Amino acid sequence: MDADLGELGRRRRRGNGGDAFSPFALFANGEQGLWYDPSDLTPEKTSWRRNLLTYSQDFENVIWTKTNSTVSTDAAVAPDGTTTAEKHIPNNTIALTINTASGCPIRRTSAVSGVAAGYSISFSLYAKDAGYNRVIMYVDDGLITKNCVVSLVDGSVVSVSSGSTCTVTNAGNGWYRVDLAFVFTSAGTASGIRFAPQDSVATTGDGTSGIFVWGAQLEQATVASAYQRITDFNSDFLAAFPTHALFQDSAGTTPVTALGQSVGRILDKSDKGNHAIQATSASRPTLQARANLLTYSEQFDNAAWSKANSSVTANATVAPDGTTTADKLVENTANANHLVSWSTTLLAGVTYTLSAYAKAGERTQLVLQTGNVANWASSVLTIFNLNTGTIALGSGTITPVGSDWYRCSITATFGAANATGSIQIMTGAGGAVTYTGDGTSGVYIWGAQIEAASTASTYQRVVTATDYADVGLPRNLLFDGVDDSLATTGNVDFSATDKMSVFSGLTKASDAATGQVLEFSADASLNNGSFSITAPTGAAVTNLRFRSTGTLSSFSTDTSFAAPVTGVITGLSEILTDTCILRKNGAQVATSASDQGTGTYLSYPLYIGRRNNASLPFNGRIFQLIVRGAATDAVTVTNAEQYVAQKTGVTI
Repeated sequence: MDADLGELGRRRRRGNGGDAFSPFALFANGEQGLWYDPSDLTPEKTSWRRNLLTYSQDFENVIWTKTNSTVSTDAAVAPDGTTTAEKHIPNNTIALTINTASGCPIRRTSAVSGVAAGYSISFSLYAKDAGYNRVIMYVDDGLITKNCVVSLVDGSVVSVSSGSTCTVTNAGNGWYRVDLAFVFTSAGTASGIRFAPQDSVATTGDGTSGIFVWGAQLEQATVASAYQRITDFNSDFLAAFPTHALFQDSAGTTPVTALGQSVGRILDKSDKGNHAIQATSASRPTLQARANLLTYSEQFDNAAWSKANSSVTANATVAPDGTTTADKLVENTANANHLVSWSTTLLAGVTYTLSAYAKAGERTQLVLQTGNVANWASSVLTIFNLNTGTIALGSGTITPVGSDWYRCSITATFGAANATGSIQIMTGAGGAVTYTGDGTSGVYIWGAQIEAASTASTYQRVVTATDYADVGLPRNLLFDGVDDSLATTGNVDFSATDKMSVFSGLTKASDAATGQVLEFSADASLNNGSFSITAPTGAAVTNLRFRSTGTLSSFSTDTSFAAPVTGVITGLSEILTDTCILRKNGAQVATSASDQGTGTYLSYPLYIGRRNNASLPFNGRIFQLIVRGAATDAVTVTNAEQYVAQKTGVTI
């Protein structure tokens, strides 16, 4: 993994004849440097895997449990024309059925883990008569077993359990693809899949007859998609994306394939081989693209949502996205507010927008309110009429989204530092927030979101910090402000130049303590030939600082970069001309002509997120980081800043 990115990278660096700027241009003439790009995990990569299984056509593998049966490998020509189909053979005298006491299935336990309740799953398999003429398939969702039996003579469905569908496709040459699908009802349980031969005549196995099987697929879908072979997923992924730059481990063997995963290694996309790693798993930043601060944003029955004078019926109706995941907020009989609420520590001075989807039930009003009112600089209570699609009281927005659903939102600014803020979703009746409930009435709710913004953005489903929907937000490395950091695998040799250009897109989340965004050497204030970006420069200080050191040290500081804040930060320096320029969002904000002494930049590791991987942890996010050991002309600086801005989600 320490090799460069190969010919594909060199072609990218040279460009394709178009005018679009690429950071490869910064290194086209051999300039030393590095480019770290969290956006390397593209939506194409996160959605690439459809098949949740591994060893999907290798049933002889120990990951598949064979009960009272054996598997003969490469026993027939598969639907794709390769001799990779296997023969599943029940043992002699074994009953050709599946039940709790006997049978001859091939099975995978816990195969359905990670699928959210209310979403459809599909289990498909290619099967062909090899002496027995039926296949039975089972899926267990943790509460109830779904199954189907299909004839391998003509592809007809012999039986299918209630609440599930069985779709059979003729794949040619006697092969049928059987697809069993239903709505998953119990996320987080130890669920599994299994299949086995049956026969319209025989009742026990003879030890030689069976069925040919190939291409098992389990996916979150209402119907099976094109078959995707998965063996060892990490190897398959890297074969599909050979220049992938993000890895969960420091060795570079386990790729980052989903948002929320830790990053133990990020490859240098400049082709210079200056990769960065973190050997300690607990100190790895995570790859994020999250706006919604809530968890369990569609699961109001979860304990993350506090209930007051109410209960929640989970998965009570079809949600705006077509899944059966909308809940019902049901009032009790008290004369009170009937609500669910969420609370956490929010940031003082930040404007937040709360939004939720709602549909009238027996009650026709939804109320959104900021809780812990004393902690809000501005607090809001708004009543929405779900019959007319209008606001009955207060301020906010209400937007129809179809099927009598509305997206309702309010906006407020939090005022108290290090305090708990909460939001409340409640029913209303007759224009009142407090009323006597009847114990059965309520409204349907779905898709809550709270975000640091003045308007509601695209809804993002969030279950946990590592399980949330990818809605196209900019990717970033999240540093926890405690012990997260990365460092280059060796020294970066800048000794041939006294000129430096640093481009970064970052979010500073806190001003509570000094945070070292990046630092070339163990301490750029002490070591000759070094540089750094710090945000902030001390406790309760809003400073942003770029430092450059020859044999003497100089720095430029911006005093108007108060957390939480996101921006494009550029540092431009030259030791011999005593240049130290700090730019923010495309404009110069500070410069220093203080004497930097003599010499060039030297050869050190580059540390990202902490000084020397040990102190001054940065609390925030890095969207892009490009370091170029050369002077950069004004036009290229502008182009590079515009590129970083686009990757950071800001406009400059």
